[in-house]
Amino acid sequence: MLVSKEIIRPGTYSYIDENTGLPAKYEATSAEVHRLHNDGKAMLADGLSIPVPLEHQPSAVPQTKAERAAGALLNNAGWVQDYQLKDIVENGETIKDVLFGQVDIADPGIAAKLPGTIKWTSPHINSFTDGNGKRWNGVISHVALTTRPRITKQQPFPNMAAAL
Repeated sequence: MLVSKEIIRPGTYSYIDENTGLPAKYEATSAEVHRLHNDGKAMLADGLSIPVPLEHQPSAVPQTKAERAAGALLNNAGWVQDYQLKDIVENGETIKDVLFGQVDIADPGIAAKLPGTIKWTSPHINSFTDGNGKRWNGVISHVALTTRPRITKQQPFPNMAAAL
């Protein structure tokens, strides 16, 4: 099921730095949201996949790379197919430069939970080198389905009956 979902809008967001375990801030200016959009489209054009897992999957026990990869496969619900920048209106105010993802939820059981018990998404922004040796810095590497978003000012998934 293909659905348009807000991912991030300009603002300042708090998170826990996965390297230090300490609180940190992420500043998503309009220019930064545009960069995320452009880099995301470039990743898709280069044939990279952007998964949509069930939550960010931290582990309380040490895992090998293969165990982490297998867990990511088991917990994947779909893929980001495209990105769009939109202006939205909330409470009579126009919010510019909001990043939306066209998310394909392949599992019908999970799609049925939108927006009832799964309302939100959470982008994982990090850096990596792809299989062709190209470096991607500060890009959205996955968009997790979540019940506890760090980005609290986001529109929930649309009503699926209305979307169909």
